[in-house]
Parts: sequence; structure tokens; C-alpha cells
Amino acid sequence: MVVTRPWRVLLLALVLPVTLVVTGCGPSQRERELRDSNQQLEHQVSGLQNDLSSAQKARDQALADLAKAQQERDTAKKGLADAEAHAAMLSQDRDQVVNQLQASKAQIDTLTKQRDAADAALDQANASLAQARADAAAPTVAPPQAGEASTQASLDAANARADAAESEAARLRTQLQKAEADLVKASDDLGAMTQARDEIRTARDALEAQTVDQANALAAAKQQEQALGSRVTQLQARVADLETQVTAANQALTQVRSRATEEATALATMQKERDALQGQLTAAQHERDVLQARLDATQAHSSNLAQQLQQTAGDLQNARGRATELTRSLEALVASHQGLQQLTEAQRSELASVHRRLEEAQNVVARLTGARGIYTVQPADSLSSIAVFFYRNGNLWPAILRANAHLIDNADLIFPGMVLIVPEIAGAGGT
Repeated sequence: MVVTRPWRVLLLALVLPVTLVVTGCGPSQRERELRDSNQQLEHQVSGLQNDLSSAQKARDQALADLAKAQQERDTAKKGLADAEAHAAMLSQDRDQVVNQLQASKAQIDTLTKQRDAADAALDQANASLAQARADAAAPTVAPPQAGEASTQASLDAANARADAAESEAARLRTQLQKAEADLVKASDDLGAMTQARDEIRTARDALEAQTVDQANALAAAKQQEQALGSRVTQLQARVADLETQVTAANQALTQVRSRATEEATALATMQKERDALQGQLTAAQHERDVLQARLDATQAHSSNLAQQLQQTAGDLQNARGRATELTRSLEALVASHQGLQQLTEAQRSELASVHRRLEEAQNVVARLTGARGIYTVQPADSLSSIAVFFYRNGNLWPAILRANAHLIDNADLIFPGMVLIVPEIAGAGGT
């Protein structure tokens, strides 16, 4: 039997009211004794439960190891059986190859004898051919025609025998070469099968040794499982005895629990109030965190805006400075060209370059200030006529003057080709 945690929870539930009573009313001798006894019992139960849990875990681990060892043993046995079957099959194949090898050797011996006989017949045919040729070349007393016919017939017969012997010898040599090649292949196959058989025997020996080791491990695991089972039984008996003692202690604490009921009720009420205050505090802290996050985000955004504003102010100042310098250059060029009937290509190019760069600088100023755009002064233009053109109101020319304060010192001293900023005026109509 395994003791579960509810017993510990029950013990704590019994000890807590005792503690409340002791705190509120002052402990009596009997209460102190009960409290000490309960604490000792709780420690004993806790220790035994830990020991029991450890023993059960060790037993479960031993059982798992036992199952694993049995599985490994079965796997080793199967591997051993497969290796033995494979070795038997290789032995059969090897026997077949040995038989084939012996048959090939016998065939080679036979073919060798036949080749030797063919070579002898060829030698004999060659000797006959040579004799026939010699007879044909030697002088004879026979009639020429009869002697030549007889010699030619002998020569043809010898040639036929020689050709037949040579063909037979060639055929036997071919068969002998093929038989020798088959013999070499059979020898190679025999060597490979012998090596494979030796490897399988080595693997089989290793599997047999592994099987022995697994059997020993299995026996040790079974012994450990039996020992742990005995230990678990002893611990369960001890826990049962302590359960009996706990039951007696519970009966002794019944009166103490009745006295502690009111204290527990008061404590529950205070805990509810504390929980409510804790909830309010948590909500306030959350609200504070949210506001702090918003403040941090606002400060970061303000810092970014300040940096952007500083950068924009620097860019605006630089653009206005370039526009002022280019306007002075343009004014000087226009003044130097007055009185000339016709400008050279270089003069026109220089004038167009300065005017283009001036437009670029004024466009930057217009973009950074949110202006309406830029305008190139034409002959006979004035600030009021420009205001009439853009706003339908000539009295708005001071706005144009303020937007171009970096270029215009005197409202009456504007010149054709000058590039002006046209500001955006709320409520002003125009083109």
C-alpha cells in the first residue's frame, strides 16, 4: 500500500489550527505536547514517504532495466540465430564452389590431355607434311606425271591432317583458357566465402559473449528487483503503523480543532481583506507600470523629435546659406551680363548652372519649411504682383518677404531669375 499526499495535507490542516490557537490564547502544556507529537509524526511520515518514493522509483528503474536487458538478450539471441543461419548457408555455398572447383580442375586435366594429344597429332601431321614435301622435291625414276600426282596427293592429305590437328588444338586451347578462367573465378569466390564465413563466426562468438553478459545482467536485475520489493514491503508496513498513530493524534486534536474554529474564521476574513487590498495594490501597480511605459515612450518620442528638429534646423540653415550664396552669385552674373547684346555659350551655361543649383537649394528650404513651392522672378515682377498671382491678394507680399529673408534685404530689390520661396498661407486662395 502506498501512502498518498492527502495524509500530509490532513496533518497540516490539523496542525495549522493548533498554531492559531497557540498564537491567540497561549499554549497549554497538553497543547505543546500534542504539537510536538504531531510535528514528530509529520517528520516521520514525511521521511518514510520519501524513502518509500525513492524505493519505488529504484524498483521501477530496476524493472525497466530488467525489461531492457531481456529485450537486448532476445535481440542478441535473434542475431546469433541469424548469424548461424547465414554461416550455414555460406558453408553450403562454399561446398558447392569447392565441388565446382574440383570439377573445373578435372575438366582442365582432361582438356590438357586432349590438347597434348592434339599437339602430338599436329606434330605428326607436320612431320608427314614435311616428309611429303621432301619426297616431292627428291628425284625419282617413276614417270613424271605419275610421281607428281602421287606426291601431290600425299602432300594434300598431310596438309589436311595438319589443318585438322591445328584446328583441334586451337579449340582445345580455347576451352582450356576458359576452364582456367573459371578456375580462377571459383578460387576467388571460395576465398571470399571463406572470409565471410570467418567474419560471421567472429560475430557469432561476440554475440554469444554478449548473450552471456546479458544473462548475467538479467540475473542481477532480478535480484535487485526482489531486494527492492522487500524494502517496499517493509516501508509500507511502517507507513501503516504511522497511519495508526496519526489516527490517534487526530482524535486527540478534535477538541483543539473546535476551539480553533473561531480563530480560523477570523483569519479567513482577514485573508479576504488582505486579498482585496492586494488586488487593489496590484491594479494600482499595473496602472503605474502602464503610465510609466507611456511616459518612457513619450520621452523617447520627444527625444527623437528633438533630434529630428535639430537635424532639420541644421539642414535648413545649410540650405538657406547655399541659397544666399547662389543668389549673390546669380546677381553678380546678371549684373556682369547687363549691356551685352548676346551671351556666349559659356556664359549661358554658367548662368544655367547657378540657377539650377539655386532652385535645388530653394526646393530643400521649401520642403523643410512646408512651403507651397518656389517661383523664379520674371521681368517687371514685384512681391505684391507675385502675391496677387499666388494668393489673389497683393497685401500678402510680407509673407513672401519673411519666407525669403535669407535672400531679400529690400523688398524693392528683386531681380529676374531670382528664385523665391512661396509660403503656404492658411485661408489664402490662389493658383
